[in-house]
Amino acid sequence: MIGFKGRHFLKQYIANKKAHRWGVKAWVLAESGSGYTHQLELYKGKSNAPRHPDGQGMTRKPNSKGKVVKAPSLVHKYNETMGGVDLGDQFIAQYEPQFRSLKLWKKILFNLLMTATVNAYICYRNTFVVQKKMDHLTFQQEIIQGLIGQHREGQTRPGRRCLLQSTRLTARHFIEWIPNKRRMRCAVCSGKENRFSGTRIRTWCPDCGVGLCVGRCFKHFHTLQIYEE
Repeated sequence: MIGFKGRHFLKQYIANKKAHRWGVKAWVLAESGSGYTHQLELYKGKSNAPRHPDGQGMTRKPNSKGKVVKAPSLVHKYNETMGGVDLGDQFIAQYEPQFRSLKLWKKILFNLLMTATVNAYICYRNTFVVQKKMDHLTFQQEIIQGLIGQHREGQTRPGRRCLLQSTRLTARHFIEWIPNKRRMRCAVCSGKENRFSGTRIRTWCPDCGVGLCVGRCFKHFHTLQIYEE
């Protein structure tokens, strides 16, 4: 089950599932010994495909309690080799990202990415190398480092405060509109008792990451040390 509680026609509820009772069911073909996922298909409802006219070839075999039962041979084969899907799910659940989203495609995308990561770890673990092998956590961290490298976000996000006095007081700063039409409290006048104390403004200093009113507040913040945090 790919956990999802938003609205979608693919969403189902399975009461006996411990990790995710609400979500999208996926048919998974996995290797029973290692948990490696070979194929994955989302369940989109009951199929109207015709069944085989002869039905399923029936066999008698003992179950887990030792009692001989009659069932299709495919069922006996499944019971003997089951466990690969659960093993793969255990690997995914160890470091599965926890986030909320009303978009089903995001949940499916992250599940596919985690499945690919687990498959890579299983292949790495089963290969012959001389040096000591990494554990699952270290392997995940190496993948993340390989994807993002030394990337750093260029623009300061709204809400971050300027911490370096030399930058705040000496560098050149320009007032701009806050992106995405967002609003913030002024870092200078919002804490004072005046009629504008609760007003959210639309201008800020992108280098310092704080909201500032046009004019005196912007000037005071970049000239007075009292606003240093």
